Amino acid sequence: MINHVAKRLALLPIQISTRDSVDIREDCARHGPQVVMRAIDRLHYDHPSWGSRKIAAMLKSQGYRANRKRVQHYMREMAITVVYPGPNLSKRN
Repeated sequence: MINHVAKRLALLPIQISTRDSVDIREDCARHGPQVVMRAIDRLHYDHPSWGSRKIAAMLKSQGYRANRKRVQHYMREMAITVVYPGPNLSKRN
């Protein structure tokens, strides 16, 4: 994660002394919710069994700033549902 953050900081057009004080995780505030929603969509496409808690944890590890409630809101807005086994699947017909 630190290498990812360092790469993103290197791309910012600001002086090196001020890079430490910039919070790059506020993608939702700077670029709008589309950036976070796109990241949620990519994670859900790769791992359709992950819920909002796991996706929120992965977003946090990738440097995004979105809590579980925000992730749930975006998932509902995009009509994303988790794929999981239903009840009684081990029973015979």
